[in-house]
Amino acid sequence: MAGYIGITNGSISCYCDRFIGTYQTSLLSLFGKEAVVTALAAAFVGGSPLEVEGQREYLWRPGVKIRILTRKQDGVVHKIIFSPEMLYGKGRPGEEKVVWGETPEEAKDKIWKLIDRSVSTPLSPDWKEGVYYLLKETDSISEISIFGFGEEARAYLVKIPDEEELEEFIKEHLL
Repeated sequence: MAGYIGITNGSISCYCDRFIGTYQTSLLSLFGKEAVVTALAAAFVGGSPLEVEGQREYLWRPGVKIRILTRKQDGVVHKIIFSPEMLYGKGRPGEEKVVWGETPEEAKDKIWKLIDRSVSTPLSPDWKEGVYYLLKETDSISEISIFGFGEEARAYLVKIPDEEELEEFIKEHLL
């Protein structure tokens, strides 16, 4: 079926129309028969891995807060399982967040906004490229899988930098 990928757990399978993650999932959108989708969602939330295109996927980490949105229509159920704590808000130094955008440029803008609201250091928009470079050089950013958001969409796992390290980088390279 176009626009969907298969999700399985043992012998149970359904469709997925949106997904963000690599080994640890931040957003999963399941679609199919009510009993099947309910069983897969319960298994996933309970800690059992799901197979997404042959890749084992788990919930982000034990204890992470999740939300599940459910909509039923004509015997079909659509469930969206996601971690608001991973996808929204600000982070603390050393904490990881997931950022995505419909284009690489939009994703980069969202990464900048995440860092700007997560650190107390006042940041200039002129430093956006420099801060992105710092994240890449310190392995604080990695691209993760994304499906169902458009061909150019990109998702990244971003580690919030240490404020002293960020300030030192700004003093040495951006001022």
